[in-house]
Amino acid sequence: MSSYYLDLSKISLVAFQQELATGELMSGRRVLKEEIDDRFDILENTGITTLQDLVSAVSTKNKTESLATQTGIPLEYLVVLGREARSRVPKPVALAKIPGSSPDEITILAANGIKNTKQLFDQAAEKANRVHLARQTGLPEPVLLSWARLADFARINGVGPVFIRILAETGIPSLDALAKMDAEKLFNEVKITYYHLGYTNANFTVKDMAMCIEIAAQLPHTLEE
Repeated sequence: MSSYYLDLSKISLVAFQQELATGELMSGRRVLKEEIDDRFDILENTGITTLQDLVSAVSTKNKTESLATQTGIPLEYLVVLGREARSRVPKPVALAKIPGSSPDEITILAANGIKNTKQLFDQAAEKANRVHLARQTGLPEPVLLSWARLADFARINGVGPVFIRILAETGIPSLDALAKMDAEKLFNEVKITYYHLGYTNANFTVKDMAMCIEIAAQLPHTLEE
């Protein structure tokens, strides 16, 4: 899997279980807390020990049905569990959806086959690749670094286009720097930037910032300045 994504093979099933048991879940996924200890023990006894194992075990309808039959865990539970597990691998964000970006730069990048944050990160995270891309596109290397920073933040599950821009405008240089921040300090800085950029009714919390920091710490830190 690309370094853009979280390495699910390094997240234990036990850690995932603890996250579900103690964290806030959307209403449609709160069912995952039901009999969670017993059900995760059963899954582990089938040889599923990492989040990658789980994603693979429920990757298709047939596999999910087979696992339900094998374990006695309700099919509906496994379907929701699979959705929650796969959400740890967020879909790349279209560059055109990130507010405050240059339309001309987006057009140039698109002409070179780069239309979303994963494509950009794969070609611009490493400095040598970024220098090559600068020659190829005619865009200055510092401009591509700014784009790479945006793509870096897009790797955090749950962070959308607007929040990608807000994190960048807050002055955080990378995911690595974000992972070392204090949640309350990050919340206060992000809130100031949020209102400065003209947004209103901030609906994020210190807990949301703590989640961002936690995910940022888990992701590979491969962006080179």
